[in-house]
Amino acid sequence: MDLHIAGFAEANIAGVRTYQIAVVPPLAEQSLAMSETSTAFNATTRLVRLCADEPCRVAFAAAPTATSTSLLLQAGSTEYFGVPISSGYKINVIAA
Repeated sequence: MDLHIAGFAEANIAGVRTYQIAVVPPLAEQSLAMSETSTAFNATTRLVRLCADEPCRVAFAAAPTATSTSLLLQAGSTEYFGVPISSGYKINVIAA
């Protein structure tokens, strides 16, 4: 596994949206190898957590294509990103 993705519907506790905290369990989880594209996020996904096993570049879109200038994730990093609800977004990942 090179990139693990977890999608969440909420990023709050008790209705307060001032903290970036994912409410578990995630709606869905996926693992991608380099040069793969995820399936579309759940229609209610608002927050995704990416965990990179190796340096990689990622792109978010309905039909994403990561390039050498796309968002860089370092090996061992974990990042959270907000995504538009009902966007049909996917992630494409390539080696950095």
